Amino acid sequence: MIRKSLLLAAFCAFFTLPAYAEPAQLTYDVYAGGIHGMNARLSLEEHKGRYKIHLEAGTAGFLKKLAPWSGSFLTEGWTTLGTDRRPESHVSEASWKKDTGRKEYKFDKSGKFLSYKATEKGQDRTPEKLDPALTPPGVSDVLSTTLEAMNRLGAGETCAQSETIFDGDRSFVMSFAQTGTETLPKSDYNVYQGPAAACIIEIRGDRSRAENPEPCPPSGSQNWKSARDRPTIRSGSGSRPIMARCSCI
Repeated sequence: MIRKSLLLAAFCAFFTLPAYAEPAQLTYDVYAGGIHGMNARLSLEEHKGRYKIHLEAGTAGFLKKLAPWSGSFLTEGWTTLGTDRRPESHVSEASWKKDTGRKEYKFDKSGKFLSYKATEKGQDRTPEKLDPALTPPGVSDVLSTTLEAMNRLGAGETCAQSETIFDGDRSFVMSFAQTGTETLPKSDYNVYQGPAAACIIEIRGDRSRAENPEPCPPSGSQNWKSARDRPTIRSGSGSRPIMARCSCI
């Protein structure tokens, strides 16, 4: 459960990236209740119908001693019509205490899922067979889905969007909804002050290879709080800053 919470926190930080025309190299500090809990680094490139996203994150400070987690997530794919992003490959590598794991996913340009490979502690853990219902047409990955929502905002639209994600054990629906705009106040934890688009990110359980699917922590809602104790991660710069509220349902 802790690992899923940390992973979602890293992706919420990624969502605060505004639209960039040039390759971006960004560093984030993620705070929870005023405590520095995570560091994250993001690189993003989009060029001639292709995109590449690389997110690296890990716990920091006191939290690192309690929950030593780190992860690397890399997606490459195609830019299709408008803001649509379709992954070609997604690779996730994570380390929890002394356990390490790697997952590789392949897709075609139409959104068809092609293959999945899993490795844990150097051992092949790829399932012999996957239920096709876990990987329906158009299945995507978290990075591509998030980038598409961000680009919608950059194009003057809303962040509203919903995609099915397969993580190797289960499929779930990742949804974005824009609730309006909000003015971000000056804070020691913000790099931006001023108006921002307000978006809610929800993760909803769908199907699982396990008997008891748990795509999210069992608390019903997982939030990361700013210095003012509001359930938001706040960051932004450029023309379209974003305030993201992230939850598991």
